[in-house]
Amino acid sequence: MKLSQFKLLIFTFFNDFGSNIFTFAINLYILKITGSALAFSTGMIIIPIVNMFFFSSSANIINKYGAKKTILLSFLGAIISLLCNLSIISIVDTKYYTISILLFQIFILRVCDILIQVSLMILLPQIIESNDLQRVNGSIQTTSRLSGIISPFIAGSLFAIIPIQIIGTIELILDVICLTTILSIKESAKSEIDVPKTSSMEKNNKKTSIYKNIQYILGHNMVLGFLILCILMNIGLGAFQVGIPYLMMEKMNYTSAEYGLIESFFAFGSLLSGILLSILNKDFSLRASYSTFLLFSLSFLGIGIGLYLTGHFTVLIILLGSIFIMGIGTTLSSVTMITLFQKNVPQEKQAHVFSFFDTVVTASIPIFIALFGILFQKNSNPLIFIIISIIVTLSVLLCNLKLSYKK
Repeated sequence: MKLSQFKLLIFTFFNDFGSNIFTFAINLYILKITGSALAFSTGMIIIPIVNMFFFSSSANIINKYGAKKTILLSFLGAIISLLCNLSIISIVDTKYYTISILLFQIFILRVCDILIQVSLMILLPQIIESNDLQRVNGSIQTTSRLSGIISPFIAGSLFAIIPIQIIGTIELILDVICLTTILSIKESAKSEIDVPKTSSMEKNNKKTSIYKNIQYILGHNMVLGFLILCILMNIGLGAFQVGIPYLMMEKMNYTSAEYGLIESFFAFGSLLSGILLSILNKDFSLRASYSTFLLFSLSFLGIGIGLYLTGHFTVLIILLGSIFIMGIGTTLSSVTMITLFQKNVPQEKQAHVFSFFDTVVTASIPIFIALFGILFQKNSNPLIFIIISIIVTLSVLLCNLKLSYKK
């Protein structure tokens, strides 16, 4: 492995790891201080909202400053904001004021992370030879997922023993390391994105395009089926992201490290599923791809039943197994779905359909997180997970039944 490639992997790992542990710790801090599922969900909503609105406009910023300069400016922004906000938190010892500052910090860090992620994708061809590009991309994805596996458990463990300010300082140090690393990587040329100005005619065309996308999706059974299943999946993930930490830590006296382990098993299941798919290299039929969503049903059912049981260790084992299955289902369903899209949706429509599909699915995430924040605050009954399991199962059966009827 070349030195530049090794530096990229170091950069990716520390960048993801720092952001993950600090964001994870902030959410745990909010839950600890407020004891409220609704307040906890507020911190979790920020990232999908920023993703939804900022990803599309990031290209304009990168085009203006260039990819590498955007990365540098993003890290400087993250470092300066961390220095300022951590200093304010240390001076002003008011818990709810601290929460407000930390929520603002999540927003700043996510904006910076998006700019860094998009810029890195653009910068890679300027750093890596074309023959090595696919392998390096794969290595970066694996490194990122590895960070996702270990960071929740480490964040949960750190949160139990050190103040949130120190965890923020760790993020600050890792950002400095990343900044130093990216500065040391040489690029062959400047990378730019050509983002033309949007005319009024183009805006009208975009509105027409959105309408056509809706028409296409509503008229395409496969795409519509996946859209429904993905939205249902997000309902379950919303319940998981809000309900599991709230129930475990506020109602069942589990530690933050144990909750972190739960999150790590989700990432581990996702990673293992991706590895298996790449090894097997097997095409899934539409029926089989629909059926992968049954893994979510199984995991939600396991969570619901597990939370009704007694015995600290028994419940933890059942939750770990259920979340592991959920991680497998996430990657398995998304990869097989995308492959079927690529094979069955006309190429000239793919960009628009992918974009519109992703926007709709992404937009549903903060809605369901907020919904379950309210719901778990009022009623923390684990029956919610079992109901979701039944709904997803019935939806998968209906999708497959429609395929049989069509034949």
